[in-house]
Amino acid sequence: METEAFDAVIHCASSRGGDAEAYRQIYFEGARNLLNNFPPAKILFTSSTSVYAQRDGSWVTEESETKPLRET
Repeated sequence: METEAFDAVIHCASSRGGDAEAYRQIYFEGARNLLNNFPPAKILFTSSTSVYAQRDGSWVTEESETKPLRET
C-alpha cells in the first residue's frame, strides 16, 4: 500500500473495556502505528466525552472542565 497517497487518516478506535493497559494498547499504540505508517498524513483522533465532568445533561464544549471518573 502506498501510504504517500493518504492526506488524512481517521482513528476511530474503540475498546470493549478492560484495564488501563488494554486502553493504552488500543488508543496510544494504535495512534503511534498510524503516525509511523502514514507519516505525511494528518491524523484525526476521535474520543468520547467521558473525560468531562458534566453528568447533568449540560452542553460540553472545548472549554468544559475535564474530570474523568476513572482512568479508562
